Amino acid sequence: METTTFALRLERSFAAPREALFRAFTEPSLRAQWMRPASDWTVPVTELEPRAGGRYRDVLCSPDGAEFSETGEFREVRPLERLVYTCRFEGGGVLEPGMLVTLAFHDAGDGKSRVVLEQAGYRERKNRDEQEQGWPAFLDQLDRLLRRA
Repeated sequence: METTTFALRLERSFAAPREALFRAFTEPSLRAQWMRPASDWTVPVTELEPRAGGRYRDVLCSPDGAEFSETGEFREVRPLERLVYTCRFEGGGVLEPGMLVTLAFHDAGDGKSRVVLEQAGYRERKNRDEQEQGWPAFLDQLDRLLRRA
């Protein structure tokens, strides 16, 4: 019996070079500054081993103190080009087991870059839709970080 899954795809351009964009995804000190949906959230834990087979873990804290932990394993790491990793929320939730994120990094010229994000493996369309609405807020935080650099 085949299970239907859903995926999302987003593209976003940044006024920063591809190197800075890639580092923001793979360096813990940078990732902790943007991996949140709004500036009033905090990221007290960011653990990254950006290599094939390496693990990651982010803990996000909402303004009211609620914590959300996301974990996964890097499947592919091609510096400045591509990241592929699994992801799930500890304790369940929207990120279901079997989720796979693929990020492709592109040079857009004139010191600009673009990321193409694909997240696949949602068993429920509503979970995919929630993440599709949520990712832009995270990418807005990333854009703010890159503009400050």
